[in-house]
Amino acid sequence: MTSLEAALLTPLLMIAFAALAAMVGLQFSLLSRKTVQAVMISTGIVMGAAGLLWGCGIVMGNAGHYVAGVVWPFTPFPAVQALIDPGSLFETGSSPSGTDMLNVRITRLVFSLVSMAVYAAVTYSLYKNMVRSFDMTVRRQSA
Repeated sequence: MTSLEAALLTPLLMIAFAALAAMVGLQFSLLSRKTVQAVMISTGIVMGAAGLLWGCGIVMGNAGHYVAGVVWPFTPFPAVQALIDPGSLFETGSSPSGTDMLNVRITRLVFSLVSMAVYAAVTYSLYKNMVRSFDMTVRRQSA
């Protein structure tokens, strides 16, 4: 059974991840002349970034369950795993105490909120930059 914070935070984190991916797609859609080219480039960048973050999250997660509780919310795939199954933050075969589990859940909750704010800030920054440079981009493409 999953926790209440996981039921609330998982959709919010997925929206934050998807919004950033969509903004990257829009950015390359503006910069590329061909739609297929824009889709392929933005898909590669989003998948590469997610893979890189996933790899960093796995390596950092091996440093301990508190470090994993801090780092994993910033990575798209392990974030969902950590929210749904907080026991996955602990080493395989170890049984965490109630206090450790509560501390990890609180750490995961706080840093999930922080990661949503970071992803939202990056998304908003890309959006503002795209809006600011839209006229120049359109002029460059039509020339």
